[in-house]
Amino acid sequence: MSVRQCPVCGGEELVDCLTWNRLPVFVNVTAKTEKEALQAPTGQLSIVQCTKCGFVFNAAFEPERVAYCQGYHAERGDSVVYRTHLDNVCRLIQKTIPQQQGTALEVGCGTEEFLRVLEPCVGQQLSLLGVDPSVQPHQDGRIRFDSYLFDKAHLPQIPSDLVLLISRHMIEHVVNPLEMLRLFACALPDNGVLYLETPRLDWILEQGAFFDFGYEHCAYFTDDFMRRLLAAAGFQILAWKTSYQNQYFSIFATRCPSTPCGAGAILAPAPHNELLRAQEGFSCVKEAYQYAKANFIPSPDVCIWGCAQKGVVWLNLFDPQQQCCVVDANPYKQGKFILGTGHRILAPRELKNRPPKAVFVMNKIYLDEIKAVVSELFPGQFIYFYVVEENIKVLDS
Repeated sequence: MSVRQCPVCGGEELVDCLTWNRLPVFVNVTAKTEKEALQAPTGQLSIVQCTKCGFVFNAAFEPERVAYCQGYHAERGDSVVYRTHLDNVCRLIQKTIPQQQGTALEVGCGTEEFLRVLEPCVGQQLSLLGVDPSVQPHQDGRIRFDSYLFDKAHLPQIPSDLVLLISRHMIEHVVNPLEMLRLFACALPDNGVLYLETPRLDWILEQGAFFDFGYEHCAYFTDDFMRRLLAAAGFQILAWKTSYQNQYFSIFATRCPSTPCGAGAILAPAPHNELLRAQEGFSCVKEAYQYAKANFIPSPDVCIWGCAQKGVVWLNLFDPQQQCCVVDANPYKQGKFILGTGHRILAPRELKNRPPKAVFVMNKIYLDEIKAVVSELFPGQFIYFYVVEENIKVLDS
């Protein structure tokens, strides 16, 4: 059932932007069997924009259906490209909070990947704490992991020497991001630093990336909305950057000392030109979807490479009959099955037994990395590579 009120500002004038009738509730959870994958719960995507504040969200999202637990795997550390991104973020943190002593807290730490990369970068400077309902509580050297969902009830457990709060790819899963950002401000001391990383809606719209709208992500942020949202939550931006070839925000912000805990400024209304720009972007997204629908032909000769949100959404939209083969470099996903369609996920080496004629690269940032693997598997063989952000246009072989 769709809500018709903005969860951030209460506005009731919502513009319909995009609708998918059936998508799996999770994209980074896999099934052990094909039957389990086909029986996995699904939900509706009803993307709308509030004309008052500009927030873009899934009005059909039901948060009670999304319970994160063990078995959720979003890590990509096997990719050199992604590991380089993590290293770059760690260097940004070193540069932003030099010489500070205390605790760095990552909320929604997932499979513990980022804190393990960060640890050698900060030396003895920071103690590290990660919280996530999907982790097993344990201590590993100077890193402690606790199993809980960051919310108001857990604020008393936050270390008193907290100097840095890290939120990576968490806030897009939250129904009311303003409320969550204000909780972040409550957790931080005066002038404490927030590092915020989340997908940029502007990039998605510019690319026409309709396959980047999944059920798990119930909140979407344009650049303009993000600036106004942080101000309303009581944060002042220290450094505004984009990362991952402009796909992500990489923002450092500090809690304004004059802002009471849980309060902030009134969220400024959306400029009219920003609303128009978003609607033009969604028109491009729908055109890209229609183009792909008309031109993509599922086939055993086609390999879909990448089984995170982009790949899972693509397959659920266009290949429910499991015609294509599917590859992912994440060892936790290999041999498992994609929710909603039942595709078995192959390791790259398994392609040796079924060489594809075409590889569809679900994220352009990995193109060179994937081409290198394919070239090693099939030296001298002619294989097409398609990048889906470019509306299935041939790049090269």
